Amino acid sequence: YNAPNNAYLIDTNGVLFAYHHWFNNSNPPNNQSTNIWCDVDSLLGVNSGGCSQVTNLNGIFDFQLKNTSTMTTYGSPGVIIDIFGEIINISNNAVKVNLQRIMNNLPSNTWESSMCIGVCLPSNQDTTSVIIATQDTLDFSFHFFTDPLMAGPDTGRARVRFTNANGSQQAIIQPYKGITYATTSVLKGDISNILVYPNPSNGDIKIESNFNNNSVIQITDLIGNNIKTIKVLKGENKILIKNLLPAFYFVRINKKNCRKIIVR
Repeated sequence: YNAPNNAYLIDTNGVLFAYHHWFNNSNPPNNQSTNIWCDVDSLLGVNSGGCSQVTNLNGIFDFQLKNTSTMTTYGSPGVIIDIFGEIINISNNAVKVNLQRIMNNLPSNTWESSMCIGVCLPSNQDTTSVIIATQDTLDFSFHFFTDPLMAGPDTGRARVRFTNANGSQQAIIQPYKGITYATTSVLKGDISNILVYPNPSNGDIKIESNFNNNSVIQITDLIGNNIKTIKVLKGENKILIKNLLPAFYFVRINKKNCRKIIVR
């Protein structure tokens, strides 16, 4: 999601207004998807002359899980359980796909779940829609945010419905399950046991572990670029992240251990 050609449009309140997964604002893929000038015009209330709306949305789509993902995924308490897939336009016309989380059955109100399609939605948002260009593909992911203080085993269940907006009644439903293993203790004096919370966050995170002296935390993007490097102490450390763009990041400990975080 954090490729160098992504385009983010952020309003004056610092809120993400629109996202595009291409860099050429005036020439979207295959000239099918609405270009970013339409979003600029909408945000500013102007007519730049550069907006070219998509008029033909009669395409069809398919959905596939990534080879590394399954509908049922496991993790230890406190981690983000991830399921990755992709929405594929398999036609010669653009297609608009409506996404809806139609079930969100979590073991506790300290768990959360959310969908990501280009950008990650808030955990309380159940619906969104996307336009996919001819023969184009968009990444999709679903995430269970588990509670590090629940020893497990626990199970979160969700269903997401993908519907073609062209009235053809084409729909695909994906059932997801996130399961945490049973654990006897969150911290055992081992640097591999790390608490990162709250996750996702848009202000700051706390990182807690029995760190060794001179331990270093690195926050990197998904392709390994170092965003910031911080020395940490044993116990609780507060890390400011509100200046980061909404995306996935990794917290890396001494270049050996890592945890995934979401900034939203």
